[in-house]
Amino acid sequence: MEQEPEQRDWPRLRDDIRSCWRCSLSETRRHALPGEGPTDARALLVAQAPGAFEDAAGRMFVGPTGDLLNQLLNHAGLSMDAFYRTNLVKCHLPKNRRPRVAEIRACATHLDDELALLRPLAICTMGLCAARAVLARIEGTLLDRPALRALRGRVLTFERVRFVALDHPAAALHDPSRRDRLFHDYLTLRELLDP
Repeated sequence: MEQEPEQRDWPRLRDDIRSCWRCSLSETRRHALPGEGPTDARALLVAQAPGAFEDAAGRMFVGPTGDLLNQLLNHAGLSMDAFYRTNLVKCHLPKNRRPRVAEIRACATHLDDELALLRPLAICTMGLCAARAVLARIEGTLLDRPALRALRGRVLTFERVRFVALDHPAAALHDPSRRDRLFHDYLTLRELLDP
């Protein structure tokens, strides 16, 4: 019988994620990636899923995406150490496709446990899928794509949690014309972390 989130601890949660077989992604991944970063952080970054570099390395935000994320955070006067970092889906998605509903549901318990253990005061989601899933958890709202796009870069407050939805850094790697906007939008993280 699984323990309630408040009774679990970080090592147990990480072990559960690494050994997870709840969906078919477990058949194609190299690593299921638990979150990384300070477990006493008050800020959380949530991306969609590990990329190919992350799956190969067994670490979050390595390779070109990690390099660009570091540049974005440095531009905002921040570092990775300010955040606990995790993914909505813990396994690499073949061909970097969007996660399917069943895959998001299979990983939902892991994200819920991370939220319960961390109790963040500030959450930044990177990408529409992550934004939609996290908003559903903290606000109970299931927004459509146009509504989510309209929220991009705006700091919102839900009870005690501040929230911002940003584009994932990989967006600028696929479309370099989005790079300047990304650097501008990531400045919002200073507002997010400075209540």
